[in-house]
Amino acid sequence: MSDAPLLFLDANALASPVTRTLLITGARAGGLRWTWSRHVEVEADRHARGQASRTSR
Repeated sequence: MSDAPLLFLDANALASPVTRTLLITGARAGGLRWTWSRHVEVEADRHARGQASRTSR
């Protein structure tokens, strides 16, 4: 089991590809772990704008 803090990303953080990338890249650089639920993924995809990349891909 890892002692690194676990970040739970919500739909607001995942809906924007830029925000999602910055959070995940920053977490990697800081030695943090991250996760989200299937429900959050569906909500993020539902609220993504235009041609933004979907979380589920």
